[in-house]
Amino acid sequence: MTYKDMIKNELHKKHWELILIDSRSVWWEEEHWKIQWKHAHGMILFIQFFIDPLCDKIVNHIEANLTLDDNDSEVASLYMSRGKFNIKLNAFIEKIENFRRK
Repeated sequence: MTYKDMIKNELHKKHWELILIDSRSVWWEEEHWKIQWKHAHGMILFIQFFIDPLCDKIVNHIEANLTLDDNDSEVASLYMSRGKFNIKLNAFIEKIENFRRK
């Protein structure tokens, strides 16, 4: 199972649905997902997969943001380079859930 599959599965368990996979065609973003909470269709977040600037095509950073363009809209982030992915993924999902509960 890939790390993206693991993220999708955890989001699905928390009732988030993936409604779009896209890319803005900028070098630092591999792709982004638009997700929506199933119980409130106005609650939308973007999961962005950022490429390592030193190693092209390898994702090193993942963010959940309110928008694609505002640097101050971060809800959660996950760095791929350090630590165990499962632990970081749980913390990432928990930050998204804390945002949803507000």
